[in-house]
Amino acid sequence: MCDCYAPKCQAPNCNVLIDIHLVDFNTGRDEIEVYCGSHIPKNVDDGVLWRISQGKSHSKVFIRALTKNARDNWEGNHPNILEPFKEISVFGKKI
Repeated sequence: MCDCYAPKCQAPNCNVLIDIHLVDFNTGRDEIEVYCGSHIPKNVDDGVLWRISQGKSHSKVFIRALTKNARDNWEGNHPNILEPFKEISVFGKKI
């Protein structure tokens, strides 16, 4: 079982909701921050940048790990969508 929810982007004044999957309830909602493609932080060394493919277009989501637990479970803490998605940067290392 997993925790699926739609938090707002953490950028000030942004109301974009982002569907997120947290693996097996191992990560609490308070252990991550989520940013929409328009508000990806310049420094992504503390989280995972995901690319979402929607036909010929692509968007991005950044999930910042606030705890060691969230960092350890990063592969299961991802966008909750049907479209293909793939990590493009994991704690600052490009994939």
